[in-house]
Amino acid sequence: ERVARLAADAGHPLLVVLDGPEEMPPLLAHRLADWTRSTLGWLRENTVRLVVACRPEHWETAGALWPRDALHRPHRPARRL
Repeated sequence: ERVARLAADAGHPLLVVLDGPEEMPPLLAHRLADWTRSTLGWLRENTVRLVVACRPEHWETAGALWPRDALHRPHRPARRL
């Protein structure tokens, strides 16, 4: 929280990058909905932004747990590879 506060006070919200969440142990994966709710609260309370780098199949499940207003939605979706 201290680093987030310092970044916000400087006019630049803290950016947290979460890489490979699909590699979490199965016991943690079962708590993904609870983690998402509490993380969203923390992000909002501390003016922090989160970037998630994961495989599409993980995001199909995890992305649905986030409220639409918490997600960045580009005006033009990326091309499929």
